[in-house]
Amino acid sequence: MSLIQTTTNHVFSSALSGIGLSFGRDIYKKFGKYKWVIVAIMVVVLCIFMVYTLGIWISRNQKNLFYSVVTKIFSISLLPIFGVISSACFVVIFGFPDAIMKDGVQGSYYFLSISNSLREYYILVFGHIFQPIIDVLNIYYPLTGADKNLYKDLLGLGTKSTYVFLTNFIVLGIFLLGLFKGLSQRNQRKWAWKSEKHNHKFLEANGISEIGENYRDSDYQEYRLENIGGDLIELFPEGIRGKRAYIKFDNHGCFTDWSGMIKQVEKKDFLSGKISKAIKVEENGKPLEKVENDNINLNGDNKSTERSESESNGNEIDSFEKLTSLKKLFDSGVLNESEYNEKKEILLDEL
Repeated sequence: MSLIQTTTNHVFSSALSGIGLSFGRDIYKKFGKYKWVIVAIMVVVLCIFMVYTLGIWISRNQKNLFYSVVTKIFSISLLPIFGVISSACFVVIFGFPDAIMKDGVQGSYYFLSISNSLREYYILVFGHIFQPIIDVLNIYYPLTGADKNLYKDLLGLGTKSTYVFLTNFIVLGIFLLGLFKGLSQRNQRKWAWKSEKHNHKFLEANGISEIGENYRDSDYQEYRLENIGGDLIELFPEGIRGKRAYIKFDNHGCFTDWSGMIKQVEKKDFLSGKISKAIKVEENGKPLEKVENDNINLNGDNKSTERSESESNGNEIDSFEKLTSLKKLFDSGVLNESEYNEKKEILLDEL
């Protein structure tokens, strides 16, 4: 939670809670007499959501084999329970308007006719599979007419009109949506675990450790999280103004670069790659290389490269001034020609 949000909740918690409780009280007073209807709607929504969620849990990957097996067994065991409840809820949902429309101008059961049409396709696809089962049962366990019709109804081969085919088709569709969602998450979850592992190695190689909610670098400077946006993490150094530390990451969330503590105006140089103190790591976590580009003269700072160049330029200017002074002394007669030539050679060697 951000510092601003924490402070807001701390200062205005009673006011915010008061608004929420007042709103909830008004809702209860207005719809209190329909509370069982609200509960029933919540149960229906919960069951439908659980069918969708169980489909996700069954199809998506987990960190390890044990957790994957446990999750799938747990999800498969709960699926029939929530599936049957959801199907029954849909029967009520479709049966109620059908009863109203039957007595009105509709003249027929609209949703029931759709369900019966789905039953015809079901019998066409699965009838040749389930009918031999009934025939085998009839041989070893002779069935009476009522029992035979019961088995046919249970297997979906009966002639009795029912909403079950429509409701089961909808529940199956919700479950398949969950399966598809879980499959689409597999690659993302894989990269999430991979980036977590990589980032742990990256921070360790660069001497960055977590201290509670803060971070500490190899120089024992502590930082707090300032902002995360785009492909950049901004850290604020405790007790220091005008400076920040940055961590770059790629589109998979893997850390790629570390700036160390730099001036805020140097942020663009870090983003362009001119400044970097990152120790990159291999897949096995070993340090690969250290990239340290901090010899750039920014905002008047004297770095080693610019320092050597300025010293060389200063020596050249000093030698030219000495040659000029030496020539004036020779012209005025203070130095003879041999003395002039000797000192001139020394100054030219310095150039």
